Amino acid sequence: MIFTIIVFILIFGIAFYYDYSINKISVTEEDKIKLNELYIRIIAVNKNVKQFFSNNEAKRLKQLKIIFDSINKDTNLVYFTMGYKKDNTLNSIVSVDDIMNPYNVYIILTNSFFIVTNLNGNNVTKIPFEKIERINKNKKSLKINEIEYEIKDVNELSNKIEEQIENNKSISIHINKEMKKDVADKIAKLKSLYDDGVLTEYEFNMKKKELLDKE
Repeated sequence: MIFTIIVFILIFGIAFYYDYSINKISVTEEDKIKLNELYIRIIAVNKNVKQFFSNNEAKRLKQLKIIFDSINKDTNLVYFTMGYKKDNTLNSIVSVDDIMNPYNVYIILTNSFFIVTNLNGNNVTKIPFEKIERINKNKKSLKINEIEYEIKDVNELSNKIEEQIENNKSISIHINKEMKKDVADKIAKLKSLYDDGVLTEYEFNMKKKELLDKE
């Protein structure tokens, strides 16, 4: 009995030391401002996630740093939530608090990507919205392509993903139209140079072909 108690104390002593050391990060005041701004944006897009963040400043900054690094330069945050990714390969326990955590991933939507990262940030998946082929949902989970996530706010997340897919389609169509218009304008200028005798018929056809091949 005494041996069991000693082992139990040792295990939790090591766990708390690990918890302290891994959540201790060094951030500048400038970094702290950026991370707190991110926190405000996260709460603005989903106020229900406030409960997921630690009241301990060091731990909260650690959480935010992982999210910030996952987003990288794609900083237009659209939605944020947490979920459970059905993947036993995830190495997601980073602190004593996380042992009892029902979630093992951060789920982040930006204007361009569906991003999933485990809780210690060493397993990040970024999927462009144009690469999302299938979205299947039920009351408690959402399957993106072939990966399933258990989340509480299924409908909200699903709607946001579908909105971003449509937005990206519209942007792609607009860009393609502008590119075609630009090519048409350049060909018209080449035709004018050909009509003026500046370009030979061979030069005109070659340059026209180069422009059309770039589409």
